[in-house]
Amino acid sequence: MSFKKYIQELSDQKSVVYTFGRFNVMTKGHQSLFEFVAKQARKISADGIIFTSLSQNAKKNPLFFSDKIHFMKKVIPRGISVSNDTSLKNTFQIAEKLVKDGYTRIQFIIGSDRLGDFDTLHKYVNKWSEGKATIEIISFSGKSRVGNYSGTRMRTLAKENKFDEFCDDLPKGLTKKEATDLFSKVRSGLGIKD
Repeated sequence: MSFKKYIQELSDQKSVVYTFGRFNVMTKGHQSLFEFVAKQARKISADGIIFTSLSQNAKKNPLFFSDKIHFMKKVIPRGISVSNDTSLKNTFQIAEKLVKDGYTRIQFIIGSDRLGDFDTLHKYVNKWSEGKATIEIISFSGKSRVGNYSGTRMRTLAKENKFDEFCDDLPKGLTKKEATDLFSKVRSGLGIKD
């Protein structure tokens, strides 16, 4: 293959970089993940999309899907989007949808602790695309837990009514009013009556 043809094929590719997680509750560490997705998308001239789970319960998932989408849109970097597609429940369904949407170069950003969970994804993407699409699974090297940030910690802070500490761990971009609203929704989702 000539170099010119190779460059043409690269430019004809429709590319996407995505991640998927619970983000319940979002932290500064998650914001680092969102920024990494945006950086990767810019690097390969791709669309960048954040997908979040539909899970909601009083133990580990206090926020409803629509609430997560609402708050995530306020903190994600410019140039990427948050999907509000409620039909997508896991990363296999997401990857299949991306193939159906015509993406031929797919990058899935995931924490290093989850890499082994998606070993078969390559096989399915190849099958769904009839060999026309590829997926690359890229480790975020555990950076979503930068410092002591975690959804578990955020839920604990909400339970203990520690608003200031909760705010300290939130991504940048939320106003005080939005942070207060998020804190209230987390407490309510955990079954705490104020």
